[in-house]
Amino acid sequence: MRRKLKLFSAIASLCLAVALMAFGVYAASQVTYTLNGSVTYDVSNVLVKITGRYTESSSTFANVTDPKTLQYSGTSHNLTGADYSNDYTGTEQTPSDDVNVAFGTYSAVKIEVTVTNYSKSYAVDIEETVPTVETTSNYAVVADDANVDTIAAATTEAVTPVTLTYYVYLLDVTKNVTNGDFDLVIRLTRGASV
Repeated sequence: MRRKLKLFSAIASLCLAVALMAFGVYAASQVTYTLNGSVTYDVSNVLVKITGRYTESSSTFANVTDPKTLQYSGTSHNLTGADYSNDYTGTEQTPSDDVNVAFGTYSAVKIEVTVTNYSKSYAVDIEETVPTVETTSNYAVVADDANVDTIAAATTEAVTPVTLTYYVYLLDVTKNVTNGDFDLVIRLTRGASV
């Protein structure tokens, strides 16, 4: 009888150990990629219209080394932007747009902000503040190298918009995103007169 009790006790202990190990592996494999951000427009004494969108990558969910090489034909979300194109003379207006990133089927997002200068007498200077994110947070935010820092004055023939591009991407798919809040600031001020 004691042998049977020891045998059943050993089997029960083995089953419990296997169950705990399986649960530990399952819990360790569950990662979260919650990331919330905003794009803030700091506008000072210029005639501009701001529109934008952010688009999910259609590339396979994976670690990203260069987000600029990915395809972005996934789901697209419009930003509300801001419109200061009708004799606006205010200063330091800071409307913002929310960017809600849900990494999971994609691992990068492209944010495009289009700014149109309606003034025919002055340029608009752009100063962008891209957040510095610790690598331990497991995501990064970068500006495209082609972003400009000045929008020329409008001509009599046409108004030419300028698009600023930013990328938010996941560094390691096996790790959680921590401190998942970022704020990208685009400051628009009056530039040189024509």
